[in-house]
Amino acid sequence: MRYKRGKYTKYRLMAKSPELAAAIPSFRKFTLNNFQTLLNRYERVIVKPSCGWGGAGVIAVTKQGDGSCLVHKDRRVRIKSSAESAYAYLKRYTRGKTYIVQRKIALATVKGRPFDLRVMVQRDRSGKWVVTGKLAKVAGSGYIITNIRRSRGRVLPFAAAIERSNIEGRSAGEIARDIGRISLAAARHLQTCYSIRTVGFDIGVDSRGRVWIIEPNFRPDISLFRKLKDQSAYRRIRSFMRKRAT
Repeated sequence: MRYKRGKYTKYRLMAKSPELAAAIPSFRKFTLNNFQTLLNRYERVIVKPSCGWGGAGVIAVTKQGDGSCLVHKDRRVRIKSSAESAYAYLKRYTRGKTYIVQRKIALATVKGRPFDLRVMVQRDRSGKWVVTGKLAKVAGSGYIITNIRRSRGRVLPFAAAIERSNIEGRSAGEIARDIGRISLAAARHLQTCYSIRTVGFDIGVDSRGRVWIIEPNFRPDISLFRKLKDQSAYRRIRSFMRKRAT
């Protein structure tokens, strides 16, 4: 069976795994009923295109106590009087494409700016999945998205980001073990549906140190790792890609 490569299909496939289901923020196709349901349940949601990339089209919606909604796109925030009004406004961006509404995870922050992690998972020559690199992507000022180009953010080494963050109660080592377990399990699960040898996972960590799968990328941008002072992860990732080609 041939599976689509959009986010919605990947989420559905991963959610079938008992090991992964708890690490995937609740998601549904973007309809008025689904939007209202998740917004009422979580108060903060993300609306994004199933086939988008680079943070394009990602919009956050926050429900206020009076029923109005804050709609946050890039650095602009609009106020809509109700969920219905917010939905009508957001429909302008869908243009007939499949969009997803998903619970918004309150990402951990560094100096008040949210960050997530890019975790590279690759298969070695024996077919075993290995974590070959990870770094933090810190959003630019005023942005909700962590895409470096779009938000004019910056990268940090994984351990440095955890150490400087507002995460309490868990060490970088404990979080790294959870990330490794979840990322490797997700890669193995996705491998049963797709022909893949490299996955760049966007992984979220909340202020309590809980690990979430934001999305898997089958063609990840590895140039982010060149921005780190320590180039060892970039060389390792490149080495795995060269071995794949031989």
